[in-house]
Parts: sequence; C-alpha cells; structure tokens
Amino acid sequence: MLTISSTTRSQLIQALTLDLLGPTSAVLEQLEAEGQTDEAAELREELLDRPPNRWYQSGFLIPSETSLDARADDAADDEFAGLDGQNLSSKRKSNASADDTGASEAGPARRVFFPCSVGLSLLLPAGAGLEVMVHWASYRPTAPPEDSKAEEAWLREPHQQPLSLPAELFTLSGRSAESREVPGSEGLMLRWHLRAAPLDQGYPPGAVAVSLLLTNERRFEGRSAEDRDRASAFQVQLDLACTSGFLARRDPRAADRLANANDWDHRVNNLHYRDDHEFAVGHNISVAPQIDAAGRCQLISTTWLPQATVEKVLPRVAELEEAGLVLSMAKLDRLASEGAEPVQAALRRPLLRAYTDWIHQQRQTASLSKQQQATATELLQEASKQARRIERGIEALENERVRLAFAIANRVMDAAARQRFGVMRGRDPKAEQPQWRPFQLAFLLMNLVGMAELTDADRDTIDLLFFPTGGGKTEAYLGLAAYTLVLRRLRHEGSIESAGMSVLMRYTLRLLTLDQLGRASTLICALELERRKDPQLLGKWPFEIGLWVGQSGTPNKLGHKGDGDDNSASSRVLAWSGGDNKPIPIDNCPWCGTELGKASLADERPAVVRGVFRLLPDADHPSELRVCCRNRQCRFSGDSTLPLVAVDEMLYQRLPAFVIATVDKFAALPWVGATGKLFGRVSHAQPGKGFFGPSDGANMGGQPLAGGLEPPDLII
Repeated sequence: MLTISSTTRSQLIQALTLDLLGPTSAVLEQLEAEGQTDEAAELREELLDRPPNRWYQSGFLIPSETSLDARADDAADDEFAGLDGQNLSSKRKSNASADDTGASEAGPARRVFFPCSVGLSLLLPAGAGLEVMVHWASYRPTAPPEDSKAEEAWLREPHQQPLSLPAELFTLSGRSAESREVPGSEGLMLRWHLRAAPLDQGYPPGAVAVSLLLTNERRFEGRSAEDRDRASAFQVQLDLACTSGFLARRDPRAADRLANANDWDHRVNNLHYRDDHEFAVGHNISVAPQIDAAGRCQLISTTWLPQATVEKVLPRVAELEEAGLVLSMAKLDRLASEGAEPVQAALRRPLLRAYTDWIHQQRQTASLSKQQQATATELLQEASKQARRIERGIEALENERVRLAFAIANRVMDAAARQRFGVMRGRDPKAEQPQWRPFQLAFLLMNLVGMAELTDADRDTIDLLFFPTGGGKTEAYLGLAAYTLVLRRLRHEGSIESAGMSVLMRYTLRLLTLDQLGRASTLICALELERRKDPQLLGKWPFEIGLWVGQSGTPNKLGHKGDGDDNSASSRVLAWSGGDNKPIPIDNCPWCGTELGKASLADERPAVVRGVFRLLPDADHPSELRVCCRNRQCRFSGDSTLPLVAVDEMLYQRLPAFVIATVDKFAALPWVGATGKLFGRVSHAQPGKGFFGPSDGANMGGQPLAGGLEPPDLII
C-alpha cells in the first residue's frame, strides 16, 4: 500500500510540474530512470503550438531589460489601479455584502511581475569552492508540422552548463561581489556576494555567507510577449555541490543570550526542531537540499515546486490496550452505564498513567541548551496541567449526569461511525468496531468538567487540535459536541429551555464548511434517533443541524408564489429537476449515503424529484424546507425528514442545536435582529413551530420563556 501511495504521489507531482513549469531536468531524469526514454526524448525537444508564456505559468526568467508593461502577468487584474479614493470606497461598499460563496474576482488586485533572477543564500566553510550546474531551456519559433492545424510552433532547446568556482573566489581577502557569464547562454549571468559568517553565532572561523543569483541579462528587440519569450530562459534550475559540505544555518534568535527577548513561537520551534537544519534560503525560488544519514549536505538544488513529507501520526494503541485502556465507543458506553467505578478503572490507570509517565520521561531529555531547557520546562508544566484536566474529567464521571452524557455521547458516536464506515460503504455495520484514538479520548475527558460546570475556569480555555489531515481532529471535536448537546438536555431535564443553539462551528471557506456538514449531520441524525427513543430524557424538541452560509450556498428566504425572487427556497425547489443545482448543497443522505439527485430509481419525473426537497405545508406559502431521503429503507425517508435546516428564515425560527457557519455570516449580527435568537434572545416558544423574540415584532403567543434560552455552550 505504501509503494502504491508513493508511486501515485510521484505521478501527481510529475503531472503538476509538467503542467505549470514544463519538462524540467528533474522530471526528465525521473522519466529516464523509470524507463520512459521515448517520452523523455519527446519532452526534451517538445514542440508547442503556442508561445510558452501561454503554456507555462512559472519556472522562467524574463530579460531584466523588459519594459514594465511586458513584465506583468497578462491574467492580472489591474482594476484598482485607476480608481480614485471616492470610487475605490464605493467599490468596497458594493462588495461589503458579498459572501464567501460568491464568484471570485477576475484576478489579483495587484499586478504580478515575472522574475528576471533567482538565487539562494548559503554558508561555506573556509577553503571551500562550488561546482555549479545551470539548467535552462529556450523556445524558438519554428514552422508547424505539415499535419498540424496550428498557425505557429515553438521548439524547445534544452541546455545545461557546468561552472567550477574555486575556493579562491570565496575568500574575504578578495572582492565581496563577483560575476560570471554562463557559457553558451547568450546573457545569463551568475552573480554572488560574500560576507563573513558571524562568529558570535557559533560559525567556525573563515566561514563565508554567500548569496548567489542567476540573472537573465539578455537583450531583445520588440515589446510583445512573444518577443520576450524568445529571450526568456525556461525551466531554470541551479545545482550547487560542495565536497566539503555546506554549513547549517543557525537561527540568530535562538541564542541563549536572547532567551528573555525571544518570541515564544521561535523558542518552541527551536526546541522541537533542534535536530532539523536549514542549509540554504531561496530568493524568488525555493531550495531542495540533499541531506545524508549523517546530517551532512553536499548538494543543494533550486526548485519551483517545494515538497515536504508530512508523516502520519500513529498511536501506540496495542501497548495502551494491553495496559487495560478501553477505546471502544460501544464498550465505554456500556461501562459508563454500569456505574462510575468500571469506566474510571478503564481510563485512569492506563490513559492517565501513560501520559504522566511520558511527561516524566521528557524531563530527562539531555543535550539541551539553557534556552531550550527553559522552554521545555514551561511546556512540560503546561502538559502537567492538561494531565490534571484529564484526571478531573475521569473524577467527574462520579457525577451521574456527566456519566450519562458521556455514555450517550459514546453511543451516538458509535452509531454515526457504523453508518459512515459500514452502511455508506456497503458493509455490515455490526462488523464495525468504532473506537477512539487515544488523543481523541483524552481531549473529550479533559473537557468534561468545563462543559458541565458553567463557572469552571476551563470555560475560558481555547484548545487547539493540531494534527495532519486524516489524524482524527473532526471525530475529536464531534465527540465533545455530542457530549455538550446531550448534557444541555440533561441539565434542563428535557424541557423546552434545553433547546436553542448549543454548538457553533465556524469556518472561513464554503468548501470546508460543506465537508464538515456531511460528517456532523450523521452525528445529529444519530442523536435525533436516540432522542426519539426517550423524549422524556432528551426532550421533545428535536436535535437539528443548521447550515448558516452565504446566499449562493443556501437560500436566505423561504419565499412564496409570485415573489419574483430566484434565490428563495421556493424558487430553487421548483426550478430543480434533479441536476446539480440543488436548492441546498447536500448531495447524499448523511445517514445512509443514498444520492439525493433523484426521487426514486424508477420515477424521475420533476414533480417526484422535487419531493426530495419538500416545501411545507405547501409550495405557495411555505414555512419550512425539509429534505427527505429517497431510500425507503432509510430512517429519514417518508414523513421522517432529515434534521437539517438550511434556510436563514427557518434557522432563526427553529434554532438548531448545532450550527455550522462561515465567518462572513457574522457580519449580519448588528444588522439582522433575528440573529440574536441564535444566542438565546427569545421570549416565547410554540411547540412544533419554533421560537420568537423581540425581533419578530408583536407577541407571537405560545409558552413564555422569561429567561430566554442559554447562549452557545461550545464554539468550534
């Protein structure tokens, strides 16, 4: 599996490089190493049917004498350049109401200029020289092939030129600035500047800091982009070799003498990455050093597409389970339902002891500087505080309400996981055994007290889950959300006061928001099914999830017949006939995974298709937009619609327990009075209809709520 993954990743990088840069020397070498010599030969002298500036977006150097107009990216949007202050202010006001889901601007507001030089800065030991290999390609206009319909053609001419720069050129006794023309390049210049490496930062005597640049100083006639392309150098790359080895760059801010003045982030980075070294810094380009097993670097190459491998974090589950830790969600539900002692025994000894033992081991770390040791001490003190939070969470399971909320949270997380990884993938959900990763369980435990006690100091704490993609962040905070939602219902003994928005998840991008909607909706479905089993315990008001995003993502209004509003929920539903323009952005049922694009496998008439999205009580004057799964075996088909609210008007009335929002919607808070209801500002509740407050005008009747509803418990 690892080999397949690595091969696929390599192919993707290769395709991206060919698309953005063209056939670089690295890509050609890779193809030849893979035995694809014919493809490499064809790319080496490729024939383009248009100028290279229209093919490749990066990787080239234009001549330094290019006029200012010809240096800019043709796709850049210089719209703001000619606006005076008044017009610019008007333009900003007109965009003030735009949301994150609107169309993107035509291009960047500031013009992007192509580079005419690239380079890097590095450190050489005393008496060291450099071997430089310069790679580039030129494109020349030529006649198109006879069988081609193209009106022009550009032929690639590959070049590479070695330059030997002896140690004498890098001594401070000579000139500090030097240059060499790259032979056969028609004007590519290699220029460098020298300065002494500071001894007070620990560099050896005689070490030299070198800044080396490759500049395109070719001359050309004409002003067009095609004229510029003839004199440009494409797929530029520098390979620098030093047999003595390059010196690792030191962070000047990491010196012990600066410990009191250093920024905290710099201090932490200096500790965590103390064994990782930087050997060069790129200018207009990035660098790719080759470091051997001993930590030495003798070769540095420039690269237009820098890469880094993010290693997957794998917990030592087997070791913890041998020590008695229970990670199974179903088993934790069962243990917590039996009483405090069984579940505490399954958590305290294996999980808490493993974490405290790890903290003790870290205190024994040797080979740290004075500054690093001080930083490590602070970090471990903070880790000990978090260990105490976990311990308090385990102790809190003595409380019957906390323990019941913990049990139900595990129960619904187990059910949601079985649906996502079992039913939705065509597998038997009974065969699935969902379990927590250790950090997820620890995260849940450390927040049990803060969520249960409204005056606890932990409620002022912001916890950051920092893991690579696929590490389990979403399940961690969804588990805490489930506990929070259940705890609120239990705290009010299922009364109507337990309703309202309890969890608010805020995102900046619609794409991320919609991804989270699917995963969180599965959890809310599981919670709603659990509530239906015992409405006396979890309340008669349903668990629902709301999507609060911009108008181009979801409708702001329900609308009515003849209102002429194409963006209303009513208009969108009536206009939809089963295509991609769904009234609200949901493609699949979050409980069974069935595609919602059609009403049934047999009947695809528009009227039936629209039955997936239902306007209730009727399409002429709807008060709700509901989503129904077309799979008749699903728990949310027929009259049992999905607990999803995605129209602003409906959201302000029903106040879903879990709301996913984009940050742009918060601009409406001072302008739309109904948004205050999301934060508990309500005065009456009508069973089955929703909540009303001062923003709704006259008294709408129903059950009075003297104290309103509670504000959100958890913000993600």
